Amino acid sequence: MRSNLSLLVLIFLFSSQIVNAQSAVDGALLDSTLVDRTLAVNVTTGTIAINDVADAQPIQFIPYDQAKVINKEQSDTLNYLLALEPYKKRQNRWQAEKSIRLQGRLYRETHELASGFDEKDVYDFYKNQVPNTAKLVFECFRRDCAESNNWANDHFKIKQLYGLDEYQFYSVHQLGDDQYITLYVVRRGNRRVYTQIETLVSKP
Repeated sequence: MRSNLSLLVLIFLFSSQIVNAQSAVDGALLDSTLVDRTLAVNVTTGTIAINDVADAQPIQFIPYDQAKVINKEQSDTLNYLLALEPYKKRQNRWQAEKSIRLQGRLYRETHELASGFDEKDVYDFYKNQVPNTAKLVFECFRRDCAESNNWANDHFKIKQLYGLDEYQFYSVHQLGDDQYITLYVVRRGNRRVYTQIETLVSKP
């Protein structure tokens, strides 16, 4: 009886070792599979593909004190215009001749402030949130940005951004190889200040 019991204990211990060994092998295979898939994505694309862009999150800008976020959206785009100069009239058309076309994931948000705030302070507040590692690609102030009407209606296509030419600020920043951040701040005739923030995570 005692011999039979000892034999059963030995069989149980041996079976447990086999199960543990198999679990370890399965775990190693699972890890290997995950690694292989990750490497396949990196090697195949060389960068972030458009269906993987959602994993690359943009900077989360903190709104200016008392600012209200009146619009926030994201979408895939195949033809985003990144303007690197003010709009000018050429052949009866308003356009930014110095610009680049990009595709990828676009994040947009519009902030509104009641009257009584200084647009330059607002612009500096948002610009200071751009990482120091980002490269300033283009920047213009006030009338050097040309007409606010073009930025509002031709470029951003947001009517609330149509303000006074003397009180506008625009800049483009490049973060790494694939993120472009655009800031536009303007004061309207009713003295309200609007900020447009756009981040494009690009795809080659």
